[in-house]
Amino acid sequence: MEKKLIWYDSERETWWKSRSNFENLSFILAEDKITNCMLVLLKSVGSQSHDVIAALPNSLENDQGDNVDLAKVTASNWINSKELPKIASGVRKWLFIHSLKIFLREFPYPLFLFISTFFISFVMSVFFFQNNYSYEEIIFLSSSFCFFSGFLISWVMNNKLKIHVSKIKRNISLILSAASGTFVGIYLVSIVFFSN
Repeated sequence: MEKKLIWYDSERETWWKSRSNFENLSFILAEDKITNCMLVLLKSVGSQSHDVIAALPNSLENDQGDNVDLAKVTASNWINSKELPKIASGVRKWLFIHSLKIFLREFPYPLFLFISTFFISFVMSVFFFQNNYSYEEIIFLSSSFCFFSGFLISWVMNNKLKIHVSKIKRNISLILSAASGTFVGIYLVSIVFFSN
């Protein structure tokens, strides 16, 4: 016998459009504005996260109500094990597009930090070299100055610019960018001035 899902549509503006509970599962329909898709999310009892089980591109011919209805049918197909390969391929395609768009939105921040710390470390290393500092002192002082500058730039980015990923992911990418920029700047100075 075919299993039926009973849906409760949101009556006000929320992040989800409709919900349905079935046994120990909770289905949620939500719109992903980044990829312009209607997502069918699944959450099991006791879980803190939602799994995307279907992603349906919004169509120009359909209004949002039609897309919500299509997502409800897709959730029913999933619970009744119909069209699973098609649903799974749609999720893979959505995940790729979503990840790519997030990457492109976030990429300018670590790139800017890499260029900034590279320039700062290069200029500071040249300055210390011309003032007859040792190689170890140049590494220590330039790295310290870049660490402080990188921390300051990261703080401004995290507080003033929109974050498209978690703060932990952004901080990791910014730390790696600052460290890479610092290393490349000091390494370039070492090649130019200390190789002779």
